[in-house]
Amino acid sequence: MAARLCSNGTFAELLCRIRAEYLEMPGLRLTAPQALCLFGLDAETGDAVLAALVDAKFLSQTANGMFAIAGNTPRSDHRSRTGAMIRRAAGNSS
Repeated sequence: MAARLCSNGTFAELLCRIRAEYLEMPGLRLTAPQALCLFGLDAETGDAVLAALVDAKFLSQTANGMFAIAGNTPRSDHRSRTGAMIRRAAGNSS
């Protein structure tokens, strides 16, 4: 996935910011429209960020469409997987 510049910064910065929000509030569960509103993202960028965090197994999507921290992965594993994903996204921004 190619990183792109957004009004809120680079794609990698968005990943870091959204990941930090979820870590700060571990019980946070948001629908895609709620996440777009909370994080101030357009639909295309929001969908890409949520998909990247799900692909990294940091977030999972519940049966009713809510995005929440993936339940079966230890927090330290979240850091390493999300860190690798952010490095890949940052490498694609040139």
